[in-house]
Amino acid sequence: MKKFYFSLACLALIGCGDSNTDIVKNATLNFNKTMTIGTAIDNFNDCKSVKWKDTSKGGQNIVTATCEIKKEILKNEFKEKQEAFESKKASNQAAIAKEYETIKKNLQNKCKSDLELPDLQGILELTKKHCELTKRTKGVAFSYLKCEKTISDEINNFNCAPKYTAYNLENLLKAFAYYNAEGEEIVLFETPVEVKSRTYKISFYVNTDKTIDLKDSFVIDDDKELEVSADRMLREFYKR
Repeated sequence: MKKFYFSLACLALIGCGDSNTDIVKNATLNFNKTMTIGTAIDNFNDCKSVKWKDTSKGGQNIVTATCEIKKEILKNEFKEKQEAFESKKASNQAAIAKEYETIKKNLQNKCKSDLELPDLQGILELTKKHCELTKRTKGVAFSYLKCEKTISDEINNFNCAPKYTAYNLENLLKAFAYYNAEGEEIVLFETPVEVKSRTYKISFYVNTDKTIDLKDSFVIDDDKELEVSADRMLREFYKR
């Protein structure tokens, strides 16, 4: 638990009858003695509105401040995430297309000139049908593709001579399979979700000697509450 003390100037202004909320709002911190907690939170630029409430319970004095984040900030945040997502997805699709061209060139060099190779989607379906990828987070070089012998039969039907073995095809198709798996993960796990509402909530303990301790803090996105570092949130409020 982290304790914060008033500056001497603030202590002179605090009387015995001050409310718990006044005590918290009038407090200053060691890292910024020129701005009170109340001023920092009430004037934080990202807040559309701020509410203070005495949430004392069980004999413990507690004060909670909530900040409703401006809608335009959430819209800009979503726009940035969407742009980053589309850029990452486009880079992945370009990598897939490049690997397909590598496969196509390799097969054309080894097979007869009248080779009728499936399109990108066709090669992908063949790979998924006959091969299993063990994907490593460190990249293609650390990943492993295992193909059944049946894939060589299908590839060799494209009029290849000499014949491809499953081992040959594993090496040829590994990067292609890797980037396809990566693309699926991007869509599955990284598709941005627009947050419609966000609230910052931070609470303080008020001690009998009129010092204060940080209790906890939460970020609430569309009613989904996530506890975060109270110290970090408080410092965020002080940013100008």
